[in-house]
Amino acid sequence: MSKKAGRRMVKTEEASKGASLVIVICVAALLIAFALAMLYTAGLLLSRANERLRQERSYQLAQSFSQVLESELVRYTKTNGTGAEVAPAGSFYQYVYQFLEGVYGEYEPDNPDATIFHYTTGEIDNEAYGKIQLALYKEGMEENDESMTGSIAPDVGVDIINGVKNQSFNRRTFTVEVTATRDDISYSYRTQYRQEVTYDLTFRNAEGTVIVWNEDDSKWHVLSVNGNECSFEAGERIDYEFHSTASDIQTCRFVKETYTEADAGLPGPGEGGNP
Repeated sequence: MSKKAGRRMVKTEEASKGASLVIVICVAALLIAFALAMLYTAGLLLSRANERLRQERSYQLAQSFSQVLESELVRYTKTNGTGAEVAPAGSFYQYVYQFLEGVYGEYEPDNPDATIFHYTTGEIDNEAYGKIQLALYKEGMEENDESMTGSIAPDVGVDIINGVKNQSFNRRTFTVEVTATRDDISYSYRTQYRQEVTYDLTFRNAEGTVIVWNEDDSKWHVLSVNGNECSFEAGERIDYEFHSTASDIQTCRFVKETYTEADAGLPGPGEGGNP
């Protein structure tokens, strides 16, 4: 073999080794880039998972607290007296009742700052549980004047009389919004309720005199259960009228209607304070 041919073979081997080295370097670079991409993707997925976990915690907090409030609101039907149906003083039921029947105005979409009210004593803020804030607003319901009056025959059965006395009316709707904040993420759970009430009423005979049904003797009496027994002409009717002021409310039930989930609260801070 000539020297010239030998030199050519050496150069060919060196070129081949150089090309192989370039390929190895490129493959290594690609593997490093792939590894970095995997690390970035894993980090991004982990970040999103952590974000989702924080969102889920806020959601669970808002939902569970709303359920606690709901259980108390639907548990009672009276604000005073004795018995299991009477809400204790300082309860959320009592607060909502006073809010609905107090001086606070009804919700105005164009003026939310003045008609959304915050339950300041219901705020919970600690590192382990998170922060809870409550906001309430109410809306009135139109009453049908015709449904507030009626008449019955004097000789109807006690079931019909009790049915009249226990007739219920939809007085208002109101919304309770629970906003839970944890790890700088807020979530709102908004529940709408209907205020269903029974009212005091007055029965009158054809002459306009107040009469009262005595359950002990199953008879109508004048003015009170101890008054004189009423007598009625043939075909005479007894008129009745419900009284719809706050002082005439006999029972009050809160009926859940709808709920809404959101990642933001109602607009406007409203006004705090106790009713």
